[in-house]
Amino acid sequence: MNRQLYYLIFIIAIIISACKSEENSILKINNEPALRFIGVINYLKSKDTISINNGNTNDTIKITENRNDTVLKHKIETLLQLPEYTILGQSSSAFNNASTFKGKNAYREAFYNLPYKKVSMSGVLTDQWIEYWNNGYNIDAEQMLNKLNNNIVNIENNIIHTVNKILPENKNQDHNIEVVLCIDGNSSVYPCENKIFIDLIDYNNFNDFENVIALRVHQHLYNRWFKINFTEDNTIYRWQKKIIVNGSSHLIGIDYKNKYIKDMYNNKELLNELYNEWITNYRALSNSQSPDTTYIEIRENTYTDLSFNRLKKYYKGDIIDVEAIRNRPIADSYIGYYIYNAISNEIGESGLKQVIENPAELLSVYNAIHKDNMAIPKMPNDIIDIWKLNLRKTN
Repeated sequence: MNRQLYYLIFIIAIIISACKSEENSILKINNEPALRFIGVINYLKSKDTISINNGNTNDTIKITENRNDTVLKHKIETLLQLPEYTILGQSSSAFNNASTFKGKNAYREAFYNLPYKKVSMSGVLTDQWIEYWNNGYNIDAEQMLNKLNNNIVNIENNIIHTVNKILPENKNQDHNIEVVLCIDGNSSVYPCENKIFIDLIDYNNFNDFENVIALRVHQHLYNRWFKINFTEDNTIYRWQKKIIVNGSSHLIGIDYKNKYIKDMYNNKELLNELYNEWITNYRALSNSQSPDTTYIEIRENTYTDLSFNRLKKYYKGDIIDVEAIRNRPIADSYIGYYIYNAISNEIGESGLKQVIENPAELLSVYNAIHKDNMAIPKMPNDIIDIWKLNLRKTN
């Protein structure tokens, strides 16, 4: 199909979509878990000049004083009474003096011993808390949370407006979402029904943090749209969905990233490496008699050694920090983002909207708008055929 015909199809689709009424999801940002956690740790630090980093004085008298401190107890219980800690506590354990503490009691035991003793917790939570406070990230986090509080309604509306630009027009999208900001270490993103947990302990840069929230909201809603509109559940489909959701969401998330990460996302040499690797792996998966096993092998290879080696090669920043590691070169995000961004640049927001609505046409449209100076080549016909075969809507 030639480029002119694709443009005609898109113009018709745009006219049709313009006649639809926009459905907005309702977003609520809940930063109480993070603020209350900060209140507990800051109070513990204020009680003694001892560095929370030492944490091993095992001063039993001071620990007993903590247990009897009514102010501290109130702060801890006010935190743990939040419904989010029923979820976060499900997999939490603490180990102290040959005793094991589960759920919310694990948090209580860890808090009462700080800063005099570092109680071991599952997921090395206490270690993460100590490192976070010693690096001063809590200060930046608190400033960001206060900024959110001061303009929360406008920020929530802005996020939904941003997200809706790269979501399908679909009445089933009407959905209430709560973004829970916590400081825990238990999970960087913990989806649970209509809740999205974002763990601030995984972030050391809070500039434009609204984009991080928007990215997670987009991924949540787009995944939900796929669940409603597609019944396929094979391995190739799941991988394609990951490329679609992750790639498109980075249209939002790219602005949050530092210069050196942005440079990687647009590095022609790197993108060609990822493209060739993805084409090879995609063909191998489609021809595999054991696709689940093949996909596990692909992920183990590309998500670990290869991605870290490429990060070391292409990242030009002074320090490979947690943000750089989170954005290490993986085809799912890099190739997906490049394709969506190229389509957006060539045929605009309305054209982008149509491939969001019709993901089976993504690779065909990329070929239709392709120019010789683009960083990755056109998609081979056999790849397009497999792609479309696994993205057939239920209605």
